[in-house]
Amino acid sequence: MDVLGPGHIILLIIHIVSAGLWFAQFPLDFVMGRLVKTNEGKPSEAALLVAHLRAGTVLGQIAGPLVLLSGLGLLVVWHWGLFGLTATTPVWLIVKQVVYVILMGIVGAVITPNAKRIGTLVTELTQGKDASPVTPDMRAAYSRIMLVSRITGLLVLLNIIIGKFAGPPS
Repeated sequence: MDVLGPGHIILLIIHIVSAGLWFAQFPLDFVMGRLVKTNEGKPSEAALLVAHLRAGTVLGQIAGPLVLLSGLGLLVVWHWGLFGLTATTPVWLIVKQVVYVILMGIVGAVITPNAKRIGTLVTELTQGKDASPVTPDMRAAYSRIMLVSRITGLLVLLNIIIGKFAGPPS
């Protein structure tokens, strides 16, 4: 492995910290999901639901791109390729890259549209257009997000485990 200066260490630290931030959504979902569930039907339910989605969104919007950019930087520094197409790439890394693409697809196809739907409904709720509490439609969208978020958390954990045990030598 040809390493070009100390820049690879900075990229690796950014990559690991970003993956940790992304994985932090997993315990966040557990704690906030329980809070939302215990406050179901109460006035605080909508605020907790929105707070959970915003916190998760912030973590994802920071961690996802940083994992991608630092990972691409590491590919360049270590002279590996993307999906094995541009250079010799270890199998473990190709698996991690495929899992990352799956994660991005899940976020784009399921999490983002449901979060936007909930955001619109909550905005209407808070602007007085609808005086009712959180609707069954909002709860259903939130449940879909929670299920898919757990799946993405497990995929992120899988990528972390692959990186730790099959990744580049220390």
